[in-house]
Amino acid sequence: MGSHTKGFCFSFPGEDNRGLNRSDSKYQAGMVSGVGLRQLRITVPGKPPSKTDDGADSTPFTSRKVKENFGRRQSISMGRKDLIDRPGKHVLSACYPNPFDKWDVFVSNRCLPMRTFSETQPSAARNPGKEPHPNSVVKSQLTNGLTLLTKEIPGCPIVSTVIFYRVGSRNEEPGQTGKSHFLEHMLFKGTRKYPKGSIDQITLSSGGTNNAFTSEDCTAYYFDFSADRFEVALDIESDRMVDTQFPEVEYQHEKQVVIEELKINLDSPWGALEQEVHAMAFKMHPYHHPVVGWIEDLERATRDEMQAYYRKFYHPNNAILVLVGGIQTDRVVNWVESKFGSIPAGPPAPPVHVVEPPQRGERQAILKHPTQLERLHVAYHAPAASNQESFALRLGALALAGGRSSRLYRRLIEQDRTAVNVSAEFSETIDPTLFEIRAEVVPGKSVEEVEQAVTQEVTRLTQEPLLPADLQKTQNMVEAGFEFGRERPLQEAIQIGHAELLMGFEYYETYAERTREVTREQVQASAQKFLTTDNRTVGRLLLGN
Repeated sequence: MGSHTKGFCFSFPGEDNRGLNRSDSKYQAGMVSGVGLRQLRITVPGKPPSKTDDGADSTPFTSRKVKENFGRRQSISMGRKDLIDRPGKHVLSACYPNPFDKWDVFVSNRCLPMRTFSETQPSAARNPGKEPHPNSVVKSQLTNGLTLLTKEIPGCPIVSTVIFYRVGSRNEEPGQTGKSHFLEHMLFKGTRKYPKGSIDQITLSSGGTNNAFTSEDCTAYYFDFSADRFEVALDIESDRMVDTQFPEVEYQHEKQVVIEELKINLDSPWGALEQEVHAMAFKMHPYHHPVVGWIEDLERATRDEMQAYYRKFYHPNNAILVLVGGIQTDRVVNWVESKFGSIPAGPPAPPVHVVEPPQRGERQAILKHPTQLERLHVAYHAPAASNQESFALRLGALALAGGRSSRLYRRLIEQDRTAVNVSAEFSETIDPTLFEIRAEVVPGKSVEEVEQAVTQEVTRLTQEPLLPADLQKTQNMVEAGFEFGRERPLQEAIQIGHAELLMGFEYYETYAERTREVTREQVQASAQKFLTTDNRTVGRLLLGN
């Protein structure tokens, strides 16, 4: 059930355009997916899975291992239906309800009005007599530095509990890669109070679910329970924050699981190509290495090193705890204080000061792989979530590959008939990231043909503003996806916590408004600044052994 992820997006801005259920993390289940081996096999409604040329299951959410992950570069991936082809007329979007459902598809005859995401208010427990607004997020902080965010949803029968640790692969030093993701696995091995297997047994017997994910920027663990029994999640999380056990036998067993997970990812065409492209695009910054780590580092890793890494980052002052659903904030604050309040604060996590130098020329990577479809992966350096230009680039990604009316879909799939599918992806990260375009080539066509068409369409985005209708369409897609992304407590808890991790949860309050403020000229200017030949890395996966 554990997984590694790449990236995060607060909305579902786009359609897959691939129809493939790829084996790498981003393409397993859209915003919620992964490659982890702690998985639960489930069956969901739908027709039997079909197979792609690579032998991958091409029917999302149908009798397969659902691998959950919330992360970077998943913003326009997997299982999407047609989105907005006529702006202002139809808003068609999808949200991921929970790990055991298919995508829900929603249609409206207008763009949904945004309800207020949050109103920062003092905790009711610290301000007697002041009740939080039911639609507000309440932020509290314990004396040991633990950040607590709560959102009450009156009448909701579910409570989602998510704890984020500010440690991901960006915090790993050279030679020590993969520890964040490896540690995620170890936290399910138990504590003295909750021995191996008991966490899952308690979750199952209480009718709940649990899982975890690791990205470049964070590691997070979550539970879903009914509203009358969610307190056990707080007890489990407080206990494994300080008392996770590292038996040598379990450590060695889990090491092999993680190494096998890495190999599985590299066996997939996209997993191998992405790793090559990212490693070439980032020369200095830790985003250079994969979330799961380099296999040589994992093979050398020792139990003592892993335990030291745990002690270094797993402290209340390095954590964000989020609860959303049928809760009462004042009671939650008291419970959290009783469970976490006695845990001492740890030393501040070492900051990440590495800055990737500007790229001054196109880089190219060629990879050969036994596959039926050649692939193209183009990655441009792009800004972090804190940069206002990220909003314009997100709309640019949608204009390029957000649904069947997008430019690349029409050009590559309908007009040229050179690609099986195409996507453009850009999402929120702490540090500057990548704006990525991927395409799978029709057998008999060449990667070079597809690359030339992609370059032409990107150049067109830099040379002329979007049509007003196209801008509105992309804004509608972000807004609809943002709204529907809050339909389930778990989704919203993840989004609230990740917003706090990036810039403070207030970032979410103005998300839709800031998207609506983007102009056609700003989309063009951001494309001119970032989507240049000298600023990109081009990866080609060709047929071979």
